Amino acid sequence: PNLISDVIIKDGEIVTTYNYTINYVPGTLIITPAIGDELVVSGYTGIYDALEHGVTVTGQMSGDLIEYSLDGEEWSTTNPLFKDVSITTIYVRATNPSYTDRSGSAVVNITPRPITVTAASDNKVYDGIPLTNSSFSLTSGSLVEGHNLDVNVTGSQINVGSSPNIPSDAVLLEGEVDVTSNYAIIYVNGQLSVSPATGPSLTIESYNGVYDGEYHGIELD
Repeated sequence: PNLISDVIIKDGEIVTTYNYTINYVPGTLIITPAIGDELVVSGYTGIYDALEHGVTVTGQMSGDLIEYSLDGEEWSTTNPLFKDVSITTIYVRATNPSYTDRSGSAVVNITPRPITVTAASDNKVYDGIPLTNSSFSLTSGSLVEGHNLDVNVTGSQINVGSSPNIPSDAVLLEGEVDVTSNYAIIYVNGQLSVSPATGPSLTIESYNGVYDGEYHGIELD
């Protein structure tokens, strides 16, 4: 309130205040909130790297209380951070007794890390034993440091010819934690090939004789 008191009323130089009954009515002083700087909320977009990511906020003013929300209803002063593949909208608001409320939002978009896994190719000369090779290699992309990859490779070729060596069911671990869902995996088949063997020498014996009325031919040894 804007208070008034101790009024003095004069008639010339003579104080005549006592001749009046004075009612004092306070006034009101009003200061409305100013418009603060624009609150700028910047998001993040990137390939999965096993690091935590969130939004950044600029345009803060002295006295601001910055709060974050994932649904626009529940608010916290903790800036949420995300590590796994996801798309998340983060809402931000700034409240300040001297300024109007300001708000903004941004998206944290972590995309799968692309890799290509190729099964081994192999070949041998036919020996009657199935040809298998469970090896594989990472032929495109890279793993996050500290991650380990295991792949199931199935394929077998016993007779002369070729067939695919098939990779599947990759598992990626960060210690004991399965992080496979954070990778986009392309599988490329290998090839198992068996070529003809060289057999023992074949000896062919001819026949040479005087006609005797019998059937004759070559002999194989």
